[in-house]
Amino acid sequence: MGLYIDEADGGRINIASCSLSAARATLDQSLGYVGERRQFGKPLARLKALQLKLADTLTQLTASRQMVLLAADRLDRGHPQASLYCAMATRFATDQCFAKPCNSTAATAI
Repeated sequence: MGLYIDEADGGRINIASCSLSAARATLDQSLGYVGERRQFGKPLARLKALQLKLADTLTQLTASRQMVLLAADRLDRGHPQASLYCAMATRFATDQCFAKPCNSTAATAI
């Protein structure tokens, strides 16, 4: 079991990193859009509800990034629980960067 998990750890870090990159690109596009778009005579960026949503997204992204960096560090240093940290980072990053935002957007659209 250890050998299989060890070989998958780099892939787990890669998957988590891809999730982070996609989420960051989406956030950057969202920030640009709310800065340009106007509603009720003012930029969307001035609406508190959107400010809170964007702050939540950035918080999720930052926490995910820290988790991935910790897992990568543990893997690089040969920590005995590196596989556990890689699995946790992948689960956390993919959940924070894809599942929650997608489900939130779907719920808002309904």
